[in-house]
Amino acid sequence: MKKMFKLFTTAVVFMLFTMFSAQAQYRFGVLAGANFADVVGDESSDNAIKTSFHAGIGIEGSLNERYSLTLAALYSVKGTKSEEISDLCVDINYVEFPLAIKYQLENGFGFWVGPYFGILTSANFKFDNESEEVTEQFNDLDAGVKLGLGYRLKNGLGIHVDYSRGLTNIDHFDNSDLENQNSVFGAGLSYYISTK
Repeated sequence: MKKMFKLFTTAVVFMLFTMFSAQAQYRFGVLAGANFADVVGDESSDNAIKTSFHAGIGIEGSLNERYSLTLAALYSVKGTKSEEISDLCVDINYVEFPLAIKYQLENGFGFWVGPYFGILTSANFKFDNESEEVTEQFNDLDAGVKLGLGYRLKNGLGIHVDYSRGLTNIDHFDNSDLENQNSVFGAGLSYYISTK
């Protein structure tokens, strides 16, 4: 995980250096939407998709007419719920940093792919209108790959859908060999303004 974090940090520094050194056109924005989250792996047989949300800010720097680099800082609620017991679920909350390379078409559609890195802020087990904090049962860091597509109007308003798949184990149970990862479909709106 430390090696992955170093690689991600290097990529972020490279992105920012490239954007500023190339005097690229920057766009700053806000984005928010729904998460359709699940946990996949050794404990996923009784899982169902849980609806939650993500929200945050982003920066986008154009490399040329078609390609750009994007970086966002999001608060993202992941987790899962029980398929058999409707009010049983777990919320796993992260501050997430997705980094992506984006290809933009002339008609407003765009496609992107890249890594994400998440820092756990809290986790809560919920059942029968009661909540129990279970943060210590999850690893502090999460990392994976995110890909998406979207459509943006010329005024900066856009819509996006994406999918992120965790590549690291999120469980932190003592004396356990369980391996589970986050899996999230997202959909939402964004609004970006240009600096030029």
